[in-house]
Amino acid sequence: MMKNHSRLSLLLVFSVLAFFVHGCEGTFVGKREFDVKSINGPATMKITPPLNGTTYLAVLNTNFHYEKVGGSLQFYSLANPVIPARVDTLTVSTPSNSSDFLIEGNVLYLIDRNVNQVLIYDFASSGAFVQRLDPNGNAIILNVTGDPQRLLTFSRASDGIRILAVLCQSAGSIQFFRLDTLQAVVTPEVDPPANILADTQNLGNGKVGTKFYMTPRQVEVPGHDDNIALTFLETQGVGSNDLVYLGGNNELIFTAAFTTTGIFGYQFKTFFNSSNFAWDLGQFRDGYTDASGMDIPGTGENGFRGLAADGAGTIFLTSRADNGLYAVPLSILDQPKESDSRNTRGFPANAQRFRLPINFDPNQTFNFPKLGQLALDCPPVTGCAQNQAAKIAWIVGFGTNKVYRVDLTNELLTATSADGAVDPSPQRVTWYPTAGFIYVASPAADKITILNDATLAVVGKLSN
Repeated sequence: MMKNHSRLSLLLVFSVLAFFVHGCEGTFVGKREFDVKSINGPATMKITPPLNGTTYLAVLNTNFHYEKVGGSLQFYSLANPVIPARVDTLTVSTPSNSSDFLIEGNVLYLIDRNVNQVLIYDFASSGAFVQRLDPNGNAIILNVTGDPQRLLTFSRASDGIRILAVLCQSAGSIQFFRLDTLQAVVTPEVDPPANILADTQNLGNGKVGTKFYMTPRQVEVPGHDDNIALTFLETQGVGSNDLVYLGGNNELIFTAAFTTTGIFGYQFKTFFNSSNFAWDLGQFRDGYTDASGMDIPGTGENGFRGLAADGAGTIFLTSRADNGLYAVPLSILDQPKESDSRNTRGFPANAQRFRLPINFDPNQTFNFPKLGQLALDCPPVTGCAQNQAAKIAWIVGFGTNKVYRVDLTNELLTATSADGAVDPSPQRVTWYPTAGFIYVASPAADKITILNDATLAVVGKLSN
């Protein structure tokens, strides 16, 4: 059945990926009507850790019309990375609305947005993922609140225990769990000072999550509040879509929303929402008249569609408003919350602070690059080693149907994929250093394009 419907479902999956960041293609489990609006991104594409000695490209497919059909998580063997082969015995039937998954060791964690849960599967000796059950035969799950969107794992500094972070979109909150006991983590490793409360919120039913807020610092003009040009809900972290772990002394985690030019920094060590940043790029979004009197069209879009971090703790962001690549170092990001709870550095209107001097849009026409997800030359699964700075970034351009390669050390655009090389509307990219390839998924086709990571020449296509 999956083979019969593979091309239809692949097209449907990709059709929504224009709006979100982490996804790719595959086939669905079950039948569906031909309606691209029935697919709910973001889906996700990741390189797995070895399973029985084999590395896979894992592809999550999802659907928000939950009353009609479920989704699937499919695995493509990278034994031959030019022609990845789907291994059907590994396919997992998923809930209809699943936005992310994560494999740690031989355990699969999978989001079910329909019921606000994280499902758990074990990689069995049979070579398949089997849902974990308690002695009574009931599924073991993690209950969360507020539309779970992203999963992240890291080691707690004080004892090395692995922590699962679950970003919940509508709650504007992160919830933490110990992976060894699956118990929620609701208190910080160190007690906060008596005059500064930990930034947590009661999410109901005994659940506790992070609390985000933006109170302006007075950095740009001493004695005057910094500029924060975000709505109230945006300043509360509502709508956050992605997160990265930076570590450092305070075990810093950052999150961003794809429609907001603001990012939030949370100290896992203290449970402080300590260090936020807000840009105001309205001129580039809405258009403006330059010094020569020429009208420059606005992009009509906002937000950071790509978010990634390297081992040195630098955050890289792709801005849809001005089609720029931003790089913010850990020394700037890891700031304490002030005694009066000020925690947000806001930049003046149209100031492109920390934007790299790379122009992806030389013609300034309506055919904007529409920069999306990016991948860094940090190994998949493990990421960059501590203090290791990324040297290369690959960025997809949804508006130009291209992929861009950036030399981060010299701040240069070094390669751009040829016209027609990548299928229309590319939205996802992941790096496979073993082969020297990047995999790029497109929403308007049923293919993943395989490119040489240096030249961006096409070396293969993946389709069913």
